[in-house]
Amino acid sequence: MPHGLQASLTPLRFEDGAITERRGRRTVGCPQVRDESGRPLLYLLNFYLPRFLDHPLEEKLVTIVHELWHISPRMDGDLRRHAGRCYAHGARQSDYDEHAARLARDWLASSPPAGVYEWLEATFDELAATHGGVVGKRYRAPKLTVLAA
Repeated sequence: MPHGLQASLTPLRFEDGAITERRGRRTVGCPQVRDESGRPLLYLLNFYLPRFLDHPLEEKLVTIVHELWHISPRMDGDLRRHAGRCYAHGARQSDYDEHAARLARDWLASSPPAGVYEWLEATFDELAATHGGVVGKRYRAPKLTVLAA
């Protein structure tokens, strides 16, 4: 079974969707990332292939839910913030992970249409063989820029 990072979510705004943030005496900003049509993106969601696709379906769904649950309910480019020592996962990451697993199991138990997720049942090699390859779009995470000191 492949180990290591499966997926990541990068927010492209600061707390409450702000485009700048004060850090000490400096104001920093995150350069905007735009899609091919020029629309600004709020999040970058990356899946690390082939590693991600070489897990069982349930693990893939838990990974997807884990990353999507990080998105702020306001969809403003910020993360969902939790109480506790780590605002991204809350007091205990194990509780966060179990919550994501429960959401994934509940969704799968609700009998969603197979066409929505059946492609996730395949491994990377199976998808590549069936479709002649696997293609994705990569956006580099922007570096924070100091705007004022």
